[in-house]
Amino acid sequence: MVELHKPEGYRIEKYWDVPVEKEECSVSDSAWQEKIDNALRRSVQAQLVSDVPLGSFLSGGVDSSLISAMSGDIQTFSIGFDDPTYSELDWSNRVAKHLNLRHETEVITPNIAESFDFLCISWMIRLAIFQFSQPISFQSLHVVTLRSA
Repeated sequence: MVELHKPEGYRIEKYWDVPVEKEECSVSDSAWQEKIDNALRRSVQAQLVSDVPLGSFLSGGVDSSLISAMSGDIQTFSIGFDDPTYSELDWSNRVAKHLNLRHETEVITPNIAESFDFLCISWMIRLAIFQFSQPISFQSLHVVTLRSA
């Protein structure tokens, strides 16, 4: 951590450190990789227990890509923007193609509100306010309702 003090200048201090047990220091890198891989796989597989079809939101970033890869044959979804400087669809499409996933995308445009009438927008705003008044969990894997074609 760097602390800035106008009269004194600055000072560098350790803010936090990972506590390590002595026996953990003797574990090889490959053993650590295996432990982490197993823990991630168990965690993802535990989230995949369901009596309904599951889906995963895929941004193309490290977290969602890793979870999608460890989920096996799962439907993935991405939401992007029509401005390529903000959209992550290129990355999510690359990951989905690489992993051979069933992948759907939706593009949000600045004039999306024109697609809805006033009552629909009013309902969506109320729904959003209700949702944000509830506890929010930021997890990469969610149950997504799949609609039949």
